[in-house]
Amino acid sequence: MIATNIKSLHRAKSSLHRAKSVIFRHFKVLPYKKVVLAVICIYFALFLLLKSRTELNSITDEEQVGDPNFDINNYGENLNLMVNKTRYKDVPKTKWKNILFWNDAYGVRTYDVGFGNGHFYNNMCPDTRCYTTANRSYLPSVGDFDAIVIHQRGIDWADMPKKSQRRPEQKYVHWVVESAQYLYMDIHQLDNYFNWTMTYKKNSDFYIPYGRVRQKKQHPPLGSPELAKIIEDFGKNNMHLAHNRTSAKAAWFVSHCATQARREKLVKELQKHMTVQVYGKCAVSFHKKGDRKVCTRQEENECYHMLETKYKFYLSFENSICSDYVTEKFFNILKYDVIPVTFNGADMASVAPPHSYINTMDFDSPGDLAKQMEHIASDDALYASYFWWRDYYEIRNSAEDRAQAYCDLCARLNNPDEPQKVYKNMHQWWVEDSGCKKIQNQD
Repeated sequence: MIATNIKSLHRAKSSLHRAKSVIFRHFKVLPYKKVVLAVICIYFALFLLLKSRTELNSITDEEQVGDPNFDINNYGENLNLMVNKTRYKDVPKTKWKNILFWNDAYGVRTYDVGFGNGHFYNNMCPDTRCYTTANRSYLPSVGDFDAIVIHQRGIDWADMPKKSQRRPEQKYVHWVVESAQYLYMDIHQLDNYFNWTMTYKKNSDFYIPYGRVRQKKQHPPLGSPELAKIIEDFGKNNMHLAHNRTSAKAAWFVSHCATQARREKLVKELQKHMTVQVYGKCAVSFHKKGDRKVCTRQEENECYHMLETKYKFYLSFENSICSDYVTEKFFNILKYDVIPVTFNGADMASVAPPHSYINTMDFDSPGDLAKQMEHIASDDALYASYFWWRDYYEIRNSAEDRAQAYCDLCARLNNPDEPQKVYKNMHQWWVEDSGCKKIQNQD
């Protein structure tokens, strides 16, 4: 559409300049007043033509909202991104960019989006000229694919693309969604191998986080008295969000019992000061036999709703303390009237709204953390104030939100001006620069 507008503008300007040339070539022939009148009329007519063409092609967001020819992409970082439903429908398959999913990722090769071309439309990608497959024989040679997406944890060097078939313009994409704290291979082996990255790290070529919190409405600046008043008033007016839960109880669903983050040690220390109910197979390490509870993945929705009736806090503790690594343990809980207590290595101020969580990193000891949770739990207005943000932000952690990384991949594959790139030192990018660390818990 932008290209159409520019062409229309150039055509209108050319018509205007040709009209001027004709007028001035015959200036001496026509009477002066008639020349002036003709110039005014032609300029006015061309102005109306240019205005109508521009308005026709530059449809505003308000006009597009009800337009059946457009979809609104509000996924990922997009905000009211308008995409034409028929975009690139006339482009033949021979002009598409072909993407090969090389190896398994958690038992399948769908990589969260599946196969074919349709998902690029379903996920409202602006550029849809791509095709995904796990069939290595889809093209005559593996080297004919425009990009090959490879799951780092599934790498088997006995079954990797042959270097002899790799074209200079072909892109190898390093895909992994788990933290850099768990290594299953010598990452130095990946030096000078990958062109692009698709991970949870914000500086990836294609950022694929577990979720986002996107602002949908403006509010007063952070730290301002006006915002403090909004938060306080929300709490006072919504004390029902406490759901008659009267004590400071926290829950934790967990199946990975021994972690690099040593979160399990923090939970045991926290249990010395307050009630923390652990659900899952790891409960054996925290409770006596009669006190152990289970909540399976098949019952996930019921388990989350149960939290709202029994607990005021949920421990959103990650298995790794790494920069940018915030998983569904945090984003899923935001939908419920339970305050998440975070334990991770991310800059939480850049991840979530202020006063929407409790960050363990802000406290000197588990005892201090427990005191603050007790204080919040004892005041229903203060507790409710932690949900003020819902009027101003929304959670984006759907499959469509994650699929925007593939929209970006498709767009860049179709960009003829995309510069060449290779990760010469993958160990530094993936391991050294990920900020992973172990926390020494103190009481």
